[in-house]
Amino acid sequence: MMDRLINILRSDKELSDFKINYNKKESGEVFYVFDKIETVRLTNTLTVNVTIYIEHDGTLGLKSFLVASTATDDEIRQKINEAKIVARTIKNEKFDLVENIKSDDKLDFIFEGEKLLDVAKKVGNALLDVKTDKESGINALEVFASNITSGIINSRGVDRKVHTSNLFVEAIPTFTKDGDSVELYEAIETKELNLDKLREEIKEKLEEVENRYNAVKPLQELDLNVAFRAKELEQLFGELVYDFNYRIIYSHSNLLSVGDKLQTAPQYDKINLTLRGKIAGLSESALFDSDGSTLVDTKVVKDGVVAASFGSKRYADYLKKEPTGALSCVDLEPGSVDFKSYTKPYLEVVSMSGLQFDQYSDYIGGEVRLAYIHEGGNITPITGISVSASFSDVLNKVKFSKEMAKTSAYNGPKYALFEGFKIS
Repeated sequence: MMDRLINILRSDKELSDFKINYNKKESGEVFYVFDKIETVRLTNTLTVNVTIYIEHDGTLGLKSFLVASTATDDEIRQKINEAKIVARTIKNEKFDLVENIKSDDKLDFIFEGEKLLDVAKKVGNALLDVKTDKESGINALEVFASNITSGIINSRGVDRKVHTSNLFVEAIPTFTKDGDSVELYEAIETKELNLDKLREEIKEKLEEVENRYNAVKPLQELDLNVAFRAKELEQLFGELVYDFNYRIIYSHSNLLSVGDKLQTAPQYDKINLTLRGKIAGLSESALFDSDGSTLVDTKVVKDGVVAASFGSKRYADYLKKEPTGALSCVDLEPGSVDFKSYTKPYLEVVSMSGLQFDQYSDYIGGEVRLAYIHEGGNITPITGISVSASFSDVLNKVKFSKEMAKTSAYNGPKYALFEGFKIS
């Protein structure tokens, strides 16, 4: 199918260029209800996305579309013709495609040669074996073990592919008492197979769901420093660094530029953040982006100051900068606090409806579904609160943990402790 598609695109003289992004995935999928397997499935999928480019009137038009693996030659030509009509109405500033790179690599290809259903069952059995007490357990569990080949081919001599593996787990930890139940949703995505770490994460969620059941709304206003976990830190810093993207800079939407202070007057830990193409175990790791550009690690924040910008080939051309590629892995340096021996009272945010962050209105906050008040060795679960603050203020008063954690796109401190939040 790919050869037919390439030949059809090359033979169309109205096209200035083309790009094909494809993703081949083989997955072993196991679905559990309580402790029993309900469904097993082995799937093979191919996703093909084509982008065509047409130069016209001194500009460059483009249009993307999906092509089914079963598409006939006539169906492909029809898709191309429909895309050409749209591309001729689009007037982008010209840019050059990536040229003349060929590669065939492996990245965290941990399931190479493995029977994927066996891997998924191994993970499922390990997680279902985690117990806390008779009133909590995993109500439903889905495990997906996948081998993936992702690639790009373009009309300028690019033909790159990478073979990788991915593990995705969805679980519904449940706590039941006196006929009432509380559920939580947990999703884990990684490129490493560490059963002990996975069991630890599930055990933590089983404890959390019981604490959610027992949590109460505090009777009085709280005045505590607030700690966020890695999940919220991934969201926060992933959105924050987008301000330094070439695309945002080109559209004049960026709030800060290189040399500006992200932390205007840091009182504790200074932010040091590098965007990377790959970090071992992170599911968002890659060697090249969707244009075929090799990903170049870039330190975008140094000691609280914006140190560099980053972005794709297209917007690098517009700004006359070197492309770094579309980097997506956040690597945040650890800080000064050892949370295992930290004794001052604080509020740990465990579960939120979603962290809300708006740098332009200088706001950070959200509704908290579950939090822990830490007072020495005592932990009190609470619910029904919200936290809010001036983003620029709390960013100057942050302490990062020495302990590190990983999520799908984040490697950094497991906790960040902020002063200045209002808890209501």
